[in-house]
Amino acid sequence: MNIEFTFIVISAIITLGVIQASIENILLFSYLPALSNYPLNEGILKSRLAKKFSFLYNYPGIWVLSILRLISGLWLLGSILFFKISALAIVTVLVIDLLGLVRWKYLPNSDLPMRRFILTGVLTYVLFDVVFISNFILIAITYLLCVTYLATAYNKLKDKNWKNGKTIIFFLNSQKQSNLSLKWLGYGVILFQLGFFIGLMKVELAILFMAIGFIFHFYLYVKHEINFFFWTFLAAYPAYYYIAQYTSDMIDKNLTNFL
Repeated sequence: MNIEFTFIVISAIITLGVIQASIENILLFSYLPALSNYPLNEGILKSRLAKKFSFLYNYPGIWVLSILRLISGLWLLGSILFFKISALAIVTVLVIDLLGLVRWKYLPNSDLPMRRFILTGVLTYVLFDVVFISNFILIAITYLLCVTYLATAYNKLKDKNWKNGKTIIFFLNSQKQSNLSLKWLGYGVILFQLGFFIGLMKVELAILFMAIGFIFHFYLYVKHEINFFFWTFLAAYPAYYYIAQYTSDMIDKNLTNFL
């Protein structure tokens, strides 16, 4: 997997997430008008700057932003299909995300800082397209992915419901498993997230961890409609794989030289 193809895959996956979030928000506004019509007034907003842009994230401005974000996502996806990532489309998506941030953060599947981080990384790659910068961006995305997994694993370790299996019961939506198996499943998720960085040592391990991660996020996507994690985390996997290839080759070469 070369640098160019890695960024193409990252861009395609993250763009699908943007498009889906945009469609879901528009549908939410249609079925539950209060979500877009309810004014975010001074009782909620603290920033003076945010108040000045209230016409954008309040009705009807938020509708305009949602439709524009969908159009921008489709525009970006169209450019990716021709293997030429549009920098202007990325900028448009990022600007719209920031303008509607006050409203997005109260909606499901809308605001995820990691998505903006990845989009900014792709934009930097498109603008500069220098090997050193491109590698640094892929390392940064990989680092953020592994640290995020570590942080969530740490929080799960502090949560007794994850360790005793009660949270797993909720996710499985079943009471049939034994308490022991539920505990093992809970610890299995924690160990997977704690050890995700180990996959960087060997490309075969990276593939294994990505396969487990895909199954884990896809299950949450289908069963519990937690889809924003699915697209965003999946978009970071190509960077993780690329860095795993590099580190794996370095380790193999060093071992060969040592032996």
